Amino acid sequence: MPFLEHGTNSIEVTPDELLVGSGANAMWRVLNADLAARHFTVKLERDGTATIRPYSPTTIVVVNGAPASQQGTRLTGGEVIAAGSTRFIYLQTLNAPRPSLECCNWGRRWARCCLGPALRHL
Repeated sequence: MPFLEHGTNSIEVTPDELLVGSGANAMWRVLNADLAARHFTVKLERDGTATIRPYSPTTIVVVNGAPASQQGTRLTGGEVIAAGSTRFIYLQTLNAPRPSLECCNWGRRWARCCLGPALRHL
């Protein structure tokens, strides 16, 4: 099964829809990261394909520097997902190699580097 990783924490992505956000209804609640109460969902299909969707048109989700579509953006493994002021990594397994996050450090430089290109597309 694939995993969504945030810092040193991870959660298994199951065939149910995984709701990520800061609110009490989120299946994975991430606080202090400027996430909306319901920020995005990751859905794993029975055939093993995964799709990420912003929960609403007002929540910005960026996958590898490009905005995630409201209709869904396919995840294959190794993607860096920027949401709020934080980032997640989608992994096929917990032992999978992690992508380099050199560009995406914290603070304003992170926002310009990781979110800037995507915001120009919106």
